Amino acid sequence: MVNPQYPASLPQYMEISQFSAVLPDEFEETEMEVGPPRRDRVARGGEAERVKGVIWVDAAQEVTLKAFFRATLLGGQLAFDWLHPVTRAACTMEFLPGGLKYGNKSSIYRQYTLDLRILP
Repeated sequence: MVNPQYPASLPQYMEISQFSAVLPDEFEETEMEVGPPRRDRVARGGEAERVKGVIWVDAAQEVTLKAFFRATLLGGQLAFDWLHPVTRAACTMEFLPGGLKYGNKSSIYRQYTLDLRILP
C-alpha cells in the first residue's frame, strides 16, 4: 500500500523543538522465579527517530490539516510520507499517540504541535 503524502498546501517546515534518534533495545529481559532476570538478544529494525515541532496554519490550512489527520490518516493511525525535518530527505513517519495538538492563536494563525516517529 502506498502511503499518503503530507499535503503540499500545508507548511513544509517545522520549527523543531525536540529531535532524538534512539537506538533500539538489543535485548529483552524476562523475570525469573529465582535469580536475576534472563536477557535474550532480539533483532529489531533501525534507529527510532522522534521529532516534535510546530507549524503555524491559517484557517484554510487548518481545515486541510484536520481533514488529513482525521480522514486520510484515520485519526493518526496510518503512516504518511513527508520530508525529514532535519535532513530534508523523503521519509515515512507516523503520529505518536496524542501527537497533534493546537494552541496559541493569533488573529490569523493557529499553532499546531506535531509529535512524530520517523520510521526506519
